[in-house]
Amino acid sequence: MSFPKRSKKIINLEDAVKNINKGDTIAIGGFAIYQRPMAFVREIIKQKIKNLTVIGVTNSIESDILIGANSLKSIETSYVGFEKYGLAPNFRNYAEKGKIKVIDYPELICIDRFRASQENLDFWPAAGLGGTDIVKLNKNIKKFLCPITKKILHAVPAAKPNVAIIHALAADEFGNIISPSYKNMAQSLDILISRSCENTLVTVEKIVSNNFIKKHPNLIEIPNHRVKSISLAPFGAHPTSMLGKYSDDEEHWNEYIRASDNNESFKKYINKYIHSSKNNDDYLNKIGGAHLSSLLQVDTQK
Repeated sequence: MSFPKRSKKIINLEDAVKNINKGDTIAIGGFAIYQRPMAFVREIIKQKIKNLTVIGVTNSIESDILIGANSLKSIETSYVGFEKYGLAPNFRNYAEKGKIKVIDYPELICIDRFRASQENLDFWPAAGLGGTDIVKLNKNIKKFLCPITKKILHAVPAAKPNVAIIHALAADEFGNIISPSYKNMAQSLDILISRSCENTLVTVEKIVSNNFIKKHPNLIEIPNHRVKSISLAPFGAHPTSMLGKYSDDEEHWNEYIRASDNNESFKKYINKYIHSSKNNDDYLNKIGGAHLSSLLQVDTQK
């Protein structure tokens, strides 16, 4: 029996972003302020892709910067904020002025929306929404009677993103994505998101050999048939953290927040770090090699 030849899926980041179209609904990997595919997000802004909808669970700087760059028309999530760094300034400003459509879902229900897409279902049944204002404010959630118990349930629409974007530790040239055996929510949610969409675009810290993949098959929870492309992007989650690789960059977070204080300073930030940067390497040069090295998580165990 002969098998089809595997295709190599490594492309540069600029070409990978061309898979995003104006008006697409996108799911952006990571969780809160951890492991966001920021190199990919910056390239979306650089290529001026507009009228996007983000579907998420708890969102942060990856959405806030897209909002400030006028790339988003709507967001469906439970939270947009910076956790220990405070509020998300662009999100708050645009939401208060009605410049972006915000659709609220509870955090766990947001996860269920991706579970529905993973199972190829149009909705996920929820039993705990009765009596909450969510069902009054969010008209996309529909009440129905359970056919078994006749109790009132609510149907929450599946996420159904056009494209999923995640940042991972490593992959081989065929698109087998390495996920560490120890996981936080960011890594677990990335796996779920990748299973909810047929177009998963991945940036990685490192490309490894296929022989390494064969020796460590237990690390592959996102196999190559679920991945459309992989792009090398060292420090691709900066300024968010990367589990087991580097910490979040507090200095840059504070710079971003200060820049988001008004439209003029935010435009200068976008121009400095995105529009005047040729690529991710150029962005990293502006951050500085010594500073990036200080963020690395060094294993001191012998």
